[in-house]
Amino acid sequence: MQSKTGPAVRGMVDPAGDDPAREWGYSPKALTWIGVPFQPHWTQVTFDGALYSLGQVELCFFHGRPPQPLLARQKTYLEGWIPVVQYDWREGSVQYAIELFAAALEGEDATNTVNFVRVEIVNHGPAKTTASFTAALRNCGEEGRWLQWSPPQNFRPDWRYEMTQDAAIRDGRLVYTFSPGAVREAVPGVPYAEPFLGSQYHLTSRAEACLARYAHELAPGETKVLTFRMPRVPVLVEQTGFLTKLRRADHDAYRQQTVDYWRALYQSGMQVEIPEPRVQNAFQANLVHLAIANRDLATDPRFRYATHEVAAIGRCQTSGINYPDFFCNDYVDIRLAWDVTGHAEYNAACIDATFALCPGLGQREGGIPWPHWGQVIHSLAHHYLVTGDEEHGRRFFPHLCRMIEILQQALDEDRYGLVPECGPYDNEMIQGHYTSHNLWCLLGLRSAIRLARGLGEHGTAAGWLELHDRYLDTVRRALAASAGDQGHVPPGLYDYRYGQETRGDVPELVFHNEWENSCLVWPTEVLAPLDPLVTATLAKIHRLDFREGVLGYHNAYRGIPGDIHGYSGHSVIWQLIARGDQAQALTDLYHVLLHCGSTHEIWEQGALSWTDRESVEHSGPHTWASARTILTIRNLLVMELGGSAGIEEGERDLHLFSGIAPTWARPGQQIAFRHAVTEMGRLSATLRFTAAGAELEVASDFQRSPRWLVLHLPYFVELEGFETDASRSRLEEGRLLLSPEARRVTLRWHERAGVHAGTFQSLLQALRAEPSVVMEEGRITYRPAPEVPLDSEESRHEHEPLSFRLVLEAYRHEYARRYRAFVEAGGVPVTVAAPPLLTAQERRERYLREYGEESPGDQA
Repeated sequence: MQSKTGPAVRGMVDPAGDDPAREWGYSPKALTWIGVPFQPHWTQVTFDGALYSLGQVELCFFHGRPPQPLLARQKTYLEGWIPVVQYDWREGSVQYAIELFAAALEGEDATNTVNFVRVEIVNHGPAKTTASFTAALRNCGEEGRWLQWSPPQNFRPDWRYEMTQDAAIRDGRLVYTFSPGAVREAVPGVPYAEPFLGSQYHLTSRAEACLARYAHELAPGETKVLTFRMPRVPVLVEQTGFLTKLRRADHDAYRQQTVDYWRALYQSGMQVEIPEPRVQNAFQANLVHLAIANRDLATDPRFRYATHEVAAIGRCQTSGINYPDFFCNDYVDIRLAWDVTGHAEYNAACIDATFALCPGLGQREGGIPWPHWGQVIHSLAHHYLVTGDEEHGRRFFPHLCRMIEILQQALDEDRYGLVPECGPYDNEMIQGHYTSHNLWCLLGLRSAIRLARGLGEHGTAAGWLELHDRYLDTVRRALAASAGDQGHVPPGLYDYRYGQETRGDVPELVFHNEWENSCLVWPTEVLAPLDPLVTATLAKIHRLDFREGVLGYHNAYRGIPGDIHGYSGHSVIWQLIARGDQAQALTDLYHVLLHCGSTHEIWEQGALSWTDRESVEHSGPHTWASARTILTIRNLLVMELGGSAGIEEGERDLHLFSGIAPTWARPGQQIAFRHAVTEMGRLSATLRFTAAGAELEVASDFQRSPRWLVLHLPYFVELEGFETDASRSRLEEGRLLLSPEARRVTLRWHERAGVHAGTFQSLLQALRAEPSVVMEEGRITYRPAPEVPLDSEESRHEHEPLSFRLVLEAYRHEYARRYRAFVEAGGVPVTVAAPPLLTAQERRERYLREYGEESPGDQA
């Protein structure tokens, strides 16, 4: 297992294990989840298709004779985004399909949701055949489960187990129900006869028990359906009311209820239409991940690894399976994602949580949390700017005054006039003046000025503007001075330190990560989009810090290349979008989506580049990653930009369709967004593609108008002409500027000659050019990658337009090349296998290791 203190050397996974006919999934052991918002915790659907309720129990599945564990690596969500997990497989002539989802029972709240499972078995052969399927309980299958902060420590070997005709009961609590007709087994191969103690069969947390085994002879074309129900938390048998509802719960009715719930949530906010399923489904599925990560902390605080005042608030956004708590630096993007997609109600409790975590404002004590001070100011102020919620603005205005007073005092006392020095802190992990802290405080100050003006607090706004102007000048001078001859804005300003100088406890682990120091244009607008510092910063990051096409992390560990950190690269994509670098922005987004799972979940780190693609401890949905994915796709469609982040009133624009992929623009297709929430009001737009070009339709409900609607022309076309009903319009550097009342535009264009030539080759060359990172005399050194020229087949690859499919093809091609070299050099491939049924001998050996004595009354 990899830990936070450093990865172990890992091999490569055989790419032949990826099924090209299924949805792509990066990690071979990725977790996803099912559940509803505001339940205390979630159920994991593991890489093998088991249901693991963290620290509670696991329901696992096997098929065939002898029983083989289910391995559901490339499982999917229903319709690509609804959290009804689906997987199918074939065994001879028998087709199996499993489906899993979670719902709260009628009349019950989300405290204990129920996991519904249906298995459909069909004989597609010409003759009768026997199909076998088995369900079993265990405490935890260990492999690929998230255990770091929720280990199965509650297991006891003396639990009493019992099976009825339709249920498995452990320690007086019902664990799961099963369809009639099962052959019951106490442990594998031992028929169930009567209640037993776990110690009788050497049961440990890992061992299977209470098996429901089915063997059905199916005629040609015959179908058999099995159903299982598993409460997230085992239910006392005395809770007859709940258990009666559980047994009577109609699978199809609750499935439809689940589908209707998620469709209604999506349709009540911003909707997007993109004719590329990986991008379309990523937007919707990550909205689901964002929603499920809302928890009721007060009802089940056991899984919070930190003690915060947030617990008293109860319902709150969290950062996912791996970080089941609230973080202000995560929330700055989560808050924005909820606001701009029209679901501001999800921010209600979190606004209070943000406030509670700030010293001198809520209840928290200790030093000023500079790593999220600017984010909190911005979140509190910008929520008002997007929603127009004046009650919110007036409620928090006095607290913003206090926060900015603290900021001003700190700036006055600092030797550089910057946010004070901080020690090694996630995510840059440096010692000194953080670039990102200053960027965020500037943006927070700008949003606060806009809020003060909106509330009529003009005197305060004027004072803050004077502070802003001085601070902006100070920051710009610091950026220029710190960039030096290289022209790249680093994570720290002036004389900062990193590595062993700051982390003596783990000297081999080096961070110094490129993080939000790249956020120079959006959302901060500290520099102009084409400022040379921005150009150099993005170029350096792409040239030296990308791994497998995404941003890296943990720059070096004992000479091993750092692990990848896909979602932090969204910061880079936002700058590219704002600059008009469409092709690179789309390329980077495709690489981020490539590093997601087959249900579009993404985790932040853990996989070493060009190894086993396994994040080990970090393979479940991460909410900050979900929010950033939503924001990136939203920004490609609509984005506010200009006017120094809005403080220069009348100079803020709305940019439309800033990134259009070639495969989206085929005649007869369209891209669209509906009911997007912006700082100016709500907006919908549709861009329909024709043989001659495209037609734009816009519907707006602005509370304050933008200066321009800025329509971006696709990077791969040459404009021939346009007509519009806008009262003012002009063409400017590949963009069409339209007065805000515009409703229609007709565009005539043709594709640029040769624009798609060499796309595949460029993708391959970029992957091969990624350098390695080593420490030399305590400093990071980048070593160029060995030159690997394109072979004749690669050079002849058909010219194709940029798409997710093409990016995936290039990545798989390069991974396969490296894998062949790895095997030829004697490397042993990493195998991906589901946890099998333990044998009696394995159970006994584990029991002795864990408990140190033979079990009494052994029946094994």
